[in-house]
Amino acid sequence: MGSLDTPEDMKLPLKDIEPLEDIPTEFFSAEHWPNCESIKEVRDQSTCGSCWAFGAVEAMSDRICIASGQKSQVRISSNDLLSCCGILCGQGCNGGYPAAAWNYYKREGIVTGNEHTDKSWCQPYAFARCDHHSTGRYEPCGASQPTPKCKKECIPEYTAHKFADDKWHAESVYSVPSQMQKIQT
Repeated sequence: MGSLDTPEDMKLPLKDIEPLEDIPTEFFSAEHWPNCESIKEVRDQSTCGSCWAFGAVEAMSDRICIASGQKSQVRISSNDLLSCCGILCGQGCNGGYPAAAWNYYKREGIVTGNEHTDKSWCQPYAFARCDHHSTGRYEPCGASQPTPKCKKECIPEYTAHKFADDKWHAESVYSVPSQMQKIQT
């Protein structure tokens, strides 16, 4: 799997959560925040062991939308995180540390980006969608690809911002205790 065990010195600070007394029996984020389109998407990591990067940037995109009152529909680039975080985040397409991805987001920032074919953001993903262990509408995935080279520039089609001005940063990053009620809260 692409997510590597996080070394102790890379772990995020633990934020204590006071559990709610009235935790609902069901909660669907796509129903609770219906105007956050990113919550309804599942991006394809293609031929790269980048689930650690995808999980992080998809959650980042969702949280930006939620914090904006469901107005901002930005997508954070898995490609920028995967290729530019380097050894601090792990081994790129050969796995990485989700906690390090969040620290990188706070410290360095990550530009916008989405699927391989979506040219409306600074850095789309380097690899096209593919069929994973099945025959369908895309080409078979095939062998794992090497990590893309870090590029500190947006694609030519993207003219909204320069690379440095397109970066999004976290104000804070933390983990939640591994207790069901605290996670649900």
